[in-house]
Amino acid sequence: MKLLIVDDEELTRTGVISSIDWASLGISEVLQADDGVHGLETAQLHRPEIILCDVRMPRMDGITMLERLEKILPDTVPIFMSGYSDKEYLKAAIKLKAVNYIEKPFRLSEIEDAIREARDLYIKKVNSRHGETLHSMATASRLALQLTLPYSQDNSVIRQLSDELQFTMNSSTFFTAFIVKTKLFLEASTPSMADLFQKFQDFLNPYHITCVYLEKKFQYMVYFLFSQTPPSRQILTHAGSFLMEHFAEFGRYSMARGGTVEY
Repeated sequence: MKLLIVDDEELTRTGVISSIDWASLGISEVLQADDGVHGLETAQLHRPEIILCDVRMPRMDGITMLERLEKILPDTVPIFMSGYSDKEYLKAAIKLKAVNYIEKPFRLSEIEDAIREARDLYIKKVNSRHGETLHSMATASRLALQLTLPYSQDNSVIRQLSDELQFTMNSSTFFTAFIVKTKLFLEASTPSMADLFQKFQDFLNPYHITCVYLEKKFQYMVYFLFSQTPPSRQILTHAGSFLMEHFAEFGRYSMARGGTVEY
């Protein structure tokens, strides 16, 4: 795991870094930043699992920094340090689900105990999120399967699955299908396909497009893209180029794109 120390006092940072046996705590890399602005930049670049952060700093305080990072690094566990007995800061730290709040001057044993607790909490959060992701992907595949079947007036199953995924599907929803046929037998549940799907969804997010997918007969990967506004020809071309680039890694393939239709 990686740990980031954010504190405007250099002696605090260097003292903590040089005094702790990080390997024994499961920490392989220790990063540092001298204020909240640099802490935000460093965290976005290196994505640490644990952040040991001072509360009051120039330019950006620790609470503001962690609030901005919460959506980017939802599993990262913060530990706050403070030389002030400030109840409002403590309340804000609790709201951010900080694993601990350590008052300066502190003992190194306090930091070590807090890091162990943060490490264990991070592992639990990742395992929980992994389980949720697998469930979500299975539900999305069931939805994609329903979309490949002949249209029926009774679309209650589609509504149920889309509600479970919190997808908006109504008369203003636009669909576009991509079908990729490979020369290999690929399964949607394999790590490579799951990883590719996540990258594809991340690629589509800025265009406000959601995607579900499934495999059919082991050689066909079907991707359904849907949005609340009709996607432009340029966006669909970019999406197709993304899939072509990544499926080229698996060998020979062919791909077709259907027309965009309303739900």
